[in-house]
Amino acid sequence: MTPSPRWVRPLAAAGSILLLAGCVRLSSVGSSPVPTSDPSVVPVPSVTVPVPTPSPTPRITLAPTPSPTPAPTPTPDDGAQVVEVSLLDTLVIEPTRITVRSGTPVRFVVTNDGGLPHDFFIGTDREQKQRESAEAEPGPDRYIEVPPGETRTLTMTFPEATRTIAGCVVPGHYSAGMRSTVVVREP
Repeated sequence: MTPSPRWVRPLAAAGSILLLAGCVRLSSVGSSPVPTSDPSVVPVPSVTVPVPTPSPTPRITLAPTPSPTPAPTPTPDDGAQVVEVSLLDTLVIEPTRITVRSGTPVRFVVTNDGGLPHDFFIGTDREQKQRESAEAEPGPDRYIEVPPGETRTLTMTFPEATRTIAGCVVPGHYSAGMRSTVVVREP
């Protein structure tokens, strides 16, 4: 056997101890230390370190944000007679008869209660037919479009007592009977 230099022996002995101590340490986790015959190896005591369990992340439940309440539309106190009108997909205008006073503003509050497009035009039978067939354009002072589910307002004043018609001039609607008689009386 070849003699080793002096510095190799202490390193070899130290390496064995470190290697052995590492084995003891690894094998001692959660159990008792492994006995060794080497008196220079000190057993490492088993240490239990409590590991905190992560607490569940708190659930944050957001309440639905209420939609803002629309501010009421200011209505001028013009003494207008208010008439509520419904346009239905059964091609009916309710009420079928409307009575108003001449010389007083009339505010028609028209709601399309259906899913079809409708409109509202005040005019004679001849004017209604012309507009339904696109022979003439309805005047903006007597006509409003009312999209499905929406409400529109038309305000007008009838100067004298008369009888006229409120109709829907979407093609095919007026001719199918979608109209209401408007009776204008003296105050």
